[in-house]
Amino acid sequence: MVVCRLFATVTSPAQPPEEDLLYFRHLSTVHSDGWGIGWFGRDGPIIQKSPRQALYDSSYLRVARQAVSPVVVAHLRKMTKGNIREVNAHPFHFRDYIFAHNGSISRALKYQLRGGYDRLEGDTDSEALMHFIIQHIDDHKRPLFGIRTAFRKLDRQVASGELRASTLNFLLTDGAKLFAFKMKYGKDNRLFYRHHDNGFSTLQVSSSPLKTRDWVEMEDGELLIADVETADFRMFRVWT
Repeated sequence: MVVCRLFATVTSPAQPPEEDLLYFRHLSTVHSDGWGIGWFGRDGPIIQKSPRQALYDSSYLRVARQAVSPVVVAHLRKMTKGNIREVNAHPFHFRDYIFAHNGSISRALKYQLRGGYDRLEGDTDSEALMHFIIQHIDDHKRPLFGIRTAFRKLDRQVASGELRASTLNFLLTDGAKLFAFKMKYGKDNRLFYRHHDNGFSTLQVSSSPLKTRDWVEMEDGELLIADVETADFRMFRVWT
């Protein structure tokens, strides 16, 4: 199954990720239904995205040079649900959060959103998933417990047949923390990370290893939480 590609980088202090973003865009030979890059400026999240194929979109090069921030999230879309439109390209943002997803889940998930969380700009399952996660984070006041509760609930609903899902890999950041989660249903869908210090500390997460061989594959149900200020991270299990 051909699905979207995720990439995030955390550097302390902030370093230009242009080289990695240019390498990442070559994956759009297959993942050609849009692209997006999100980072944080002085006034909050900045999202630049397009429904065009990244490899042949000159604006991707311009944005890759602009995206200098302690945390940057990028996405290459392979459409499963929702039309090919700019509003449906990832990453999405809601308040101070930036979110990108790889996989699919039933659109019926949106009926579990309440209050302001049900105000979606596009028609993708991924945007609904972002709001579902943030709704649970806000309910629990602590991101780890909110994410655990959200995905335990989703897992029960998939097991019962109430919802259908393929992969629930995601990247989520509020500018202070980066959350990366891996979960698949059915065929395998991988997520990797690497951490190194070459004069500055760097953590990267990607659907596909990029350039080097020192990537570590995440296991199903693993949640990586990184501190954006230091690029240090810890691994947690959603199911314990």
